[in-house]
This record gives sequence, C-alpha cells and structure tokens, in this order.
Amino acid sequence: MNHWYRTYTQILEDNTQYRSLSDAGEYYQPGNTQVWYRKKDTQTNRVNLNDLSSTHSMVGTLKETDPEAVLSMMQSESWNTDNNAESMLNKLGVSHSSMTTGDVVVVDKIAHVITTDGIESKEFAS
Repeated sequence: MNHWYRTYTQILEDNTQYRSLSDAGEYYQPGNTQVWYRKKDTQTNRVNLNDLSSTHSMVGTLKETDPEAVLSMMQSESWNTDNNAESMLNKLGVSHSSMTTGDVVVVDKIAHVITTDGIESKEFAS
C-alpha cells in the first residue's frame, strides 16, 4: 500500500473519531450539565460525590438539564451509532458507551445517580 494512501486513510479515520462529546452532533453541544461515566473496574454502587473523579470520568457537558433526557441522549444508539466514541472513552478509562447504572449526571450542584430503580438525586455537600 502506498504511503500517501495510508496517510489519507489515517486522516479519514482520525476525523471520524470523537474528541469530545460535542462531536456527536448538534444536540450534544457544551453546556453546564456534566455527564460522568464509571471508570473500568468501578463497581456500580461506588459513587463518591466528594471525589467523583476517583471513580468516574467526565465524558463531557451538555445544554440539556433534564436528567431523564440526558440518560436517553447518552444511549449508544443515540450518540455513538458508529462507535466513534470508542477511542475517546478508552482514553478516559471508560469501558461502556451507553449511560448505565452507577453513572452520574450533575445539574446545578445536584448529582443524579443512575440506579437499577431509576435516577436518585443527591445534593453535593457544601
């Protein structure tokens, strides 16, 4: 394979990979709502709101403020249809692309933790 073709192919592949959540499309533009995913090997019931970054990685921010809507938006079939976020998520230490149990949406200093029974809201300690 020619060097120019390999370079061209690499450029195309790099351009299809997400570098941030906003690369997912117009509905995923940055805002004040934080989207946190559990890191690999973190148990679903291990959410330390005083040190969220020790067990979670912030995938990005969104303008959407309704935690239910964010949960829906962050399903793979909505935002990661072609697995373009795989490299970004790997760099963040995350092994899943659909928001799931143990993940967190932070809106106005309130953490909305995804549980098996729905979404549980908890205020951050002041």
